[in-house]
Amino acid sequence: MRVETIRWENHPSQYIDPRHIDIWLPPSYHEQPEKRYPVLYMHDGQNLFNKRISYAGVDWGVVPAMNRLLKKGQVREAIIVGIWNIEKRFQEMLPWKPLSESKRGQVLYRKHQDEIGEIYSDGYLKLLVEEVKPHIDAQFRTLNGQADTFVMGSSMGGLITLYAICEYP
Repeated sequence: MRVETIRWENHPSQYIDPRHIDIWLPPSYHEQPEKRYPVLYMHDGQNLFNKRISYAGVDWGVVPAMNRLLKKGQVREAIIVGIWNIEKRFQEMLPWKPLSESKRGQVLYRKHQDEIGEIYSDGYLKLLVEEVKPHIDAQFRTLNGQADTFVMGSSMGGLITLYAICEYP
């Protein structure tokens, strides 16, 4: 059984700065060439698969968790796509519309604008929806519909996940 993680180094974007994208292919991917897979897009991709490159020296255990759940029959095999963050993580994962489209958000942003800087979350979501997802769907055997496309994150990654669901249901 061949398990594989592929890295797209410095994946370019017309919306935000380039970053690495890691793609984990499930155990049966190469053994069942006719099979298509759902896709789980995860933020903070450097924390997903390899503790040596993760932020805190510990990976999130995504693959062992997936394998445990697969053995129990609780999930379907899925392709996991890890989108790395960069030094602008906060600005890319802080949802812009709640700040820009509400009076309170506008007041908070003006008050903290020097600390926060420019917000790039809409560009980050465009990277995900308009660039990464179509590229993944073109290069891998995916089930590309809404029911088979998932997004997940932790902390600020959880916040941008909620924003993604609101903006691109």
